[in-house]
Amino acid sequence: MAKAGVLHGKNQIHVEDRPVPRVEKNDVLIKVGACSICGTDLRAYNTGDLFPPGTVAGHEFAGDVVDAGKAVEGIKKGDRVCVKPMPEMIGILIDGGFAEYALIKNATLDENILILPDTISDEEGALIEPLAVGIHGVNRLNPKPEDNVVIFGAGPIGLCTVIGLKAAGVNNILVTDFSQMRLDLAMELGAGEVLNIGKKNLGEFMGSRPQPEAIVECAGVLQAMTDAINMVATLGKVLVLATYEEKFEIDLLSIQLKEIDLIGSLAYTTYEFKQAIDIISSGKIDTKKLITHRFSLDDISRAFEVQKNADEAVKVMIKP
Repeated sequence: MAKAGVLHGKNQIHVEDRPVPRVEKNDVLIKVGACSICGTDLRAYNTGDLFPPGTVAGHEFAGDVVDAGKAVEGIKKGDRVCVKPMPEMIGILIDGGFAEYALIKNATLDENILILPDTISDEEGALIEPLAVGIHGVNRLNPKPEDNVVIFGAGPIGLCTVIGLKAAGVNNILVTDFSQMRLDLAMELGAGEVLNIGKKNLGEFMGSRPQPEAIVECAGVLQAMTDAINMVATLGKVLVLATYEEKFEIDLLSIQLKEIDLIGSLAYTTYEFKQAIDIISSGKIDTKKLITHRFSLDDISRAFEVQKNADEAVKVMIKP
């Protein structure tokens, strides 16, 4: 038997004993070293209706391979790995990373399993997935090094986008948010400037400076998308990295008149996972700064409550 953090409904996640998953010929069993709480996990905890009751969530994790099926190629017992859950998300949610052990079905090297170098810790390995999301967005945006880029929202994905932009050679980065703690962290990770929109008016601030060539929307609210379309330069780009749960109207005429590129971005490719691994391995940017709290698996319920507080928490790490 092994421990697992099991979702049972709204604000209910309990540590339970479950059988260690059985490895079939195409599977890999990972002893989880670290798993961070994602926004999707938090929404499931807050609403109780995103995943079915009994789900072991957690898709941002890394650890050691303790067993590999006979048909698995290139992955062996003792390898330190991280998991690339998309697009096969459902396979991860059945046996996710909020547990001592996680089973990866149809394990394929450099597809849903990537081997970590010794220079990357398990905690850093658990950050590769969200960092790859930000890198994929930057690749979709394809900014020029001299571009002025504004990021709306300094949550984990907004901060990972800062890291991705810096790695792409972009230095003129402005980040906006209500949380001063997260804005301070954005500066530490490489932002050139930040704006606390709880203290200063965004419209007045942006109106006094050149229009940015690109805006990355990571806030997930209608006003942010409206502001992005209004404030980006003619021939500029607006990248949508936030997840919107409701439909709304946008000003298509402004997009047409200003010839704006509206770009969607979701998840990542294996190439971007490898880019994330290279960025962390280089040591040029300390991605561990994203980790604000660490909890044992036994304290997972408290960890989720801490993750709710955007003024205190960025990445909460579970250490089984």
